[in-house]
Amino acid sequence: MFKWNLKSAIENKGISQAELAKKAKVSKNTICVLCKSESHSVSLRTLAKLSTALEVEPWNLVDYNPNGTLKAPEKGIYWSKNSM
Repeated sequence: MFKWNLKSAIENKGISQAELAKKAKVSKNTICVLCKSESHSVSLRTLAKLSTALEVEPWNLVDYNPNGTLKAPEKGIYWSKNSM
């Protein structure tokens, strides 16, 4: 359903993940997980920090596919547009 564009946003900015983590004041692990698209959730505060540090709008950091599914890895539950 959602796909992170953080990795390409970092590359477009010409900085490293470590530089973004320092500039946005978030952990390097958070940046790494989001760059690998392994996370399905992020706080609005973190999203705001990342978008501010990258000087982009928050919606530029994610793609949305309303017909896709989202798996919650810890429970194995699938959500889709029709099930919400």
